[in-house]
Amino acid sequence: MHRALTQLHEQRRLPIPVRQYHKHTKAPEVRQILGAMWDQAFKFGFVRNPWDLMVSSYHWWLSYAGAFASLAPQVSRIRKMGSFRAFLESDFGQTMINEQGGRDLSEWIAEGDKVIVDFVGRYENLDRDWEHVCERLKVAPIPLSRENRVPRADYRSFYDETSRELVAQRFVKSIELFGYEF
Repeated sequence: MHRALTQLHEQRRLPIPVRQYHKHTKAPEVRQILGAMWDQAFKFGFVRNPWDLMVSSYHWWLSYAGAFASLAPQVSRIRKMGSFRAFLESDFGQTMINEQGGRDLSEWIAEGDKVIVDFVGRYENLDRDWEHVCERLKVAPIPLSRENRVPRADYRSFYDETSRELVAQRFVKSIELFGYEF
């Protein structure tokens, strides 16, 4: 998505801003950084089914995180856990999404119970919702590349009743806010 956003800047012939924040910075912090510009901008974010997200996060740690030397101790810990359920029961499964801290998805796009971005797309409808973002920005649709993909079975096959409930408890706010179901 970051590459696509850079292409949007180029397409609109806007200078690419010097990034003052990480690409996964939460919207309330971005709003502070941008100040008055926040109100002028079209703001958007994407959410993902929390059960699918946590399977993806687990596989990210096992397949991609090892490329970052700074994450080696965490990767080692996760590999030693030996199972997806153990991962969910750990501090990684309870407070992290990949290497990012955050208890609930809503933290990235909301303050309290109020969504503060203009549009919330869904990973499950990524291409269609991305086209909507491009339309709102009045730019030609830019294809999204798929990065960090790990071929795997449907997310539901990774869960038992206990692990399913762990995710439901952690992401209760997002599940309610965005109507997600297992």
